[in-house]
Order: sequence, then C-alpha cells, then structure tokens
Amino acid sequence: MPSVNKIKPANTTPGMRRELKNLPGEKWKDIPNYENTYQVSNYGRVKSLERTMILYYSAQNTYRERRIKERILAQRIIRHYNHFVKDYRYECLVNLFDDYGGKTQLVHRLVFSAFKKQLSYDDDNLCISHKDGNGLNNRLSNLERGYKSDVLKRAYSNNRHITPFALKSKQELKRIHQKGGQSRKKKVIQFTLNGKIIERYDSIAEASNMTGIADSNIIQVLKKRTKQAGGYKWEYAG
Repeated sequence: MPSVNKIKPANTTPGMRRELKNLPGEKWKDIPNYENTYQVSNYGRVKSLERTMILYYSAQNTYRERRIKERILAQRIIRHYNHFVKDYRYECLVNLFDDYGGKTQLVHRLVFSAFKKQLSYDDDNLCISHKDGNGLNNRLSNLERGYKSDVLKRAYSNNRHITPFALKSKQELKRIHQKGGQSRKKKVIQFTLNGKIIERYDSIAEASNMTGIADSNIIQVLKKRTKQAGGYKWEYAG
C-alpha cells in the first residue's frame, strides 16, 4: 500500500521550494482545466494564482468575497515500497480546487499536460515516467510519455523488478505458452472508441501485425483489464 513519506526532501529539490521568486530558467503555464487558477512550472512547482473567490456561508445565508494570494503550493510525497529491491519509489501530489470541490493530482502529469500534451485519463495504460527514475525530479526535461509496458521493461532492465515467469517451473512455462498461443488464434474485432467497427481479424497476432499495436496491449483490453489499446476498443468475435 502507498504511504505518505514523512521524510522532508531537501529544499534543493526544485519542486519543493516555496519561494515565489522564479528559479533560474523557470517558466510557468496554466494547468489544463484550471486556467487562471493554478499554474505549473517546467521545474515541477505548482502555483495558486491571485484571485477573488465568492464563498457561501450557510450559517449567515450570505455570500462573501475572499481574496486569494498568489503562493507556491506544498506538495505531498507518496512512497511505494518495492519488495524486490526493498526500497521506495516516490510520487509528488498537490490538491487543486475548482467550483465542484478538490482533487488530488500527480505533479508529473500536470507538468506534462501543461507543457507537452493534455493527457486523457481514459487510457489506463498511458503513463508519464521519470527518465532518471527519481519521482521527486519533476522537471519537464526528465519526463517522457509511454505505456505501463515501457515502465515494466525499464524496471526489468534496471533490476528493480522481476518477471513472474522467472519464478515458474519449465512445466508451468510450457503450459502457459500453449494456452497463450491458443488465445492469440482467436478472432478479434477492432472498434473506434465510439463503438464503430473498423476491422475484423482472424487472430490477435494478425491484428497486431496489421495495426502495429502490441498484442499484449490488445489482450489487456480483451481481458477487460484496460479500456483501449492504441486508441481503439477490442473484442473477441463471436
């Protein structure tokens, strides 16, 4: 289970610095869906902009203006324990508020959405990862867009994760391979996200070869683990 890290990171971590003065080379952009309210910088700092809010006080049944001063938001740190290497990876979060209440947001996703491309939370496989593996370093230059499969591959190559197959016997691996081969021969249908049929394929392998979408990602959709792969929905035929 993730937990809040009680250790305060060094103030030299750019995202944790709270002074209003810009850091050298720091640039700010509006956070999508929070324009004129919050901004995020290319260093991973998040700022609440100066503004006037109209608040309702139920006890007095009246509305009052409240002036919000410009300030750098404090960030919370969530740590996730890695049982394989017995240490932690980190993520930074902030609370953002609009007319409908508050939401907790991942800082690295805010940075990428503001400076690169707004992200859709409909794609369960899509993720933003840290090039140096340090979740506290949310500089724009340290972020890259990818998929969960890419993150796993990097974890394997950096010896921070072990593939489940490494713990299987030869007999179990053979059985899994045979079962996987049979499932990949099933016919599948490719849909738009709106449910319109695009194409039918005789097998998952054919669908992967024709579309360039990894068969493993298509299978995740077929097993109802994710909603789409490559920007399409997938179902078994018949």
